[in-house]
Amino acid sequence: MARYCAQQITIKRLRIRPFKILMKHSILLRFASCFILACAASCGMQTKEVFTINPDLSGKCVIEVKMYIDTTSVDAKLALKDSLYGITPTLPNFHKAKFTRRDAINLSLKFIRTKGVEVWNSIRFGMSKKRDMIFFSGIAYFRDVEQVHFSMLDSLLKVTKGTGNQVTFQLVPQASKKGNPVSDDDANKTVSELRKNAFYERPVLADILNPTEATVIYNLPGTITNSAVYGQQGDNIVQLTLTGNEIMRYADSISRSQQLAVEDYKENNGTWGGIMEPLFNSIVWGSAATPEATFTKGKKDLFDYNTEVQNAMGFFDDFMRNSRLEKYDSTNAAKEGKEESKRPEEYGMLVVNKADSVAKKPYFKDMTAIQSNDTITFSGELSEDVKAGQEAKVHIMKLVVGADLDMADSIVAHTKISATLMPEKGGNSDKAPKRKVSFMFLIHLPKGCKEIAVQGRISTTLEGKPGVQIPFKMKQIAVTSAKHLQ
Repeated sequence: MARYCAQQITIKRLRIRPFKILMKHSILLRFASCFILACAASCGMQTKEVFTINPDLSGKCVIEVKMYIDTTSVDAKLALKDSLYGITPTLPNFHKAKFTRRDAINLSLKFIRTKGVEVWNSIRFGMSKKRDMIFFSGIAYFRDVEQVHFSMLDSLLKVTKGTGNQVTFQLVPQASKKGNPVSDDDANKTVSELRKNAFYERPVLADILNPTEATVIYNLPGTITNSAVYGQQGDNIVQLTLTGNEIMRYADSISRSQQLAVEDYKENNGTWGGIMEPLFNSIVWGSAATPEATFTKGKKDLFDYNTEVQNAMGFFDDFMRNSRLEKYDSTNAAKEGKEESKRPEEYGMLVVNKADSVAKKPYFKDMTAIQSNDTITFSGELSEDVKAGQEAKVHIMKLVVGADLDMADSIVAHTKISATLMPEKGGNSDKAPKRKVSFMFLIHLPKGCKEIAVQGRISTTLEGKPGVQIPFKMKQIAVTSAKHLQ
């Protein structure tokens, strides 16, 4: 199924992509991946957008957003699932989750920062007394409707100009990034594993999706001559609404069929078959056609863009200053910059030699190191996919403590360290090309040790034969000696 876009939202300092908060490998979550309205942190979200468009495609959008968090029934189902299957919840203490003022601010800033918006007017944001709902509303002004993306629906908009002042608005999903072909055998194996969990994950997902709804309304600058799927209201207005329950119907249809599940999995992993989008449209919209509306562009503006923008600028400056969002935004940006600058201090600094990047061989383009007691865990991403098995051998050639003390031989079982290789999008297929690497080792560091440097290589195999060698070097890895660990 082609992919839909949504902004990432930070809730209680957790950066969570929609739907990835229940199980990492839920088949229902995979099959509902087209619906990534921000259900972050198990939140139902309702959005309503009313666009008013001028003939030059400039316009304004009156937007209302509400995000809910209600864990009552979800908690009960998670508790039942955990007692029956012994599975640990992905979010511990989820039943205690409540919104904070910071969550309301973060939600507001995500919309205020939307690219393509010139200015905002009539902004309101806040939180309910029970702290189970946060909201945002406002009027956004923009020069090009195709360049602003507030929600999952409007982010799909494609504008096509035809002859005779004919203009077509279509909602076209983004195609999945083209990847390495996924074989039927690999897809069948993975989907079979995913489907085993679907029957008890479904009630939880259904509860999250139940309050979720997205509505988009377009006031078009001309008379509509043709429309499909959109609900037409008068000569120049179309509307489309998507609900969580409709998405649940699609997810149910896919999860009940091994064949459809395999096709959906393959399309989400870059093997385009072209059958899932019409199926999605048929189940959700009631028609296999793409939502679109064609109109004859008029010459008269629906509103005075420049005058309203001028008025909005005065409001926006006062609002940002009086609401303290301006101070919070700049403070938050400075904090994020500081955290980014401290990243090497906390996770180490990857050293990439020029020879690695120009030799047209795979190398680590990113790597982090995290200590937990005497265990140091490394996670990295390669510059390109490599054909290799899931397991590889790790050779630590140097582990330097302080100025020049090499403790590589002090690593516990240092000749038997293995790494796990995974495809970029996860999964456990041994045949799929690999992009991510992780490994760990155990070492007792001397008293007073605060920083180490590590150098080594990963030796892969392919079908029992030697594969590629991938070197790595990290410095400034912050550590604490065992005696001082908490």
